[in-house]
Amino acid sequence: MTHLGIKLIDDEMGEMSPGASVLLSVVPGIDPTPIGLSVALASAVDGETAIYLTNNKPGNAVKRELGLIGVDTSDDDNIRILDAFSAMIGIYGEGDEIVQQPFDMGHVAARVSDAAGGKDATLIIDNVSTMLDVLGIDRIKKVISCLPEGVRTVALFSNWSYGKETVDSLDDIFDVIIDVKNIERVTVQKQMMHLRSVSWGAARQLNVPIKVLRPGGLRVYIPKILVTGPYAAGKSTMTKAISTESVSVDRMGTTVAMDHGYLDYGGFAAEVYGTPGQEMFDPLLDYLADEAVGIILVVDSSSPDSFERAREMLEKSRALNLPLVIAANHSDSPKTVDSEVIRAVLRLPDSIPIVKTVANRKVGIEDLLDKLMMQITEVV
Repeated sequence: MTHLGIKLIDDEMGEMSPGASVLLSVVPGIDPTPIGLSVALASAVDGETAIYLTNNKPGNAVKRELGLIGVDTSDDDNIRILDAFSAMIGIYGEGDEIVQQPFDMGHVAARVSDAAGGKDATLIIDNVSTMLDVLGIDRIKKVISCLPEGVRTVALFSNWSYGKETVDSLDDIFDVIIDVKNIERVTVQKQMMHLRSVSWGAARQLNVPIKVLRPGGLRVYIPKILVTGPYAAGKSTMTKAISTESVSVDRMGTTVAMDHGYLDYGGFAAEVYGTPGQEMFDPLLDYLADEAVGIILVVDSSSPDSFERAREMLEKSRALNLPLVIAANHSDSPKTVDSEVIRAVLRLPDSIPIVKTVANRKVGIEDLLDKLMMQITEVV
């Protein structure tokens, strides 16, 4: 079962049993709705019913937001919207979406049960801040306690200026607490998801950078992956192969500035930068390597004469201190050498993966990315 659609957090949480509950506590300035909708999308993609209960905006506003991340609710039976907002402000209507008695927690739970249809489901509540302000904390406890056994709850909480006692009381209701906050470094602001506590087991307090894509939903965000390697190893082709979209500055087929791509793969989003391989561009390599989070070193596995240059580029980019994967490219050539030869010449520890690739045919690309992401997530 997909919990939040962020693999790092999901893996650390472990199995989320039916009836379990998660509080996503979001600081002011970050809109929690796109995060909640991404959770709904992840559950729907996983084959579960996702029930989106809104009490701070009408159901049509939720549908418009879903459209921004590429979801048409008229074509997706796994996503149900329950509108408790309209009746709260005195606008009553008919239809499966409308919660007629939003102040009656038994009625709200019954509507969720109807939407679940007797199956396991994920309920996303947007927003418990409204429930806290209008109904009080006891009613929040009641609605969660009245839910069917097969319903998991993910509640969005816009943590405005509530007192510590109130926040602690709200935390006590939920099994898992995850904070979403801003991290500012000089002029760069990043959003982080922080796994604070899990009631059913020990969990690391992870800090995971996130980004909401429109369309696409929630992703782990990696600001820079560097693709480097010797001249003619296939770096531009590799950048293109791993990227959703890419551009290259070249002359007569040779990169003379840099390549840039955007990667969207396996719940990760990343900016990809490719370097020229000629020695005259080494100052650019040093610049591009700054603040890189992961590195792909592309070597021509059929050209052992280029391996010493590859080793030099490893040192110049400080790659051995970062998450690193070696792409042994052109591995379909009859002249290709064994991976252990590459490891020996580059003087690589056994912990650094070497993946055989043929970039122009995208052979080995998924394995390469899987291994890179595994390396990166070990240090996030």
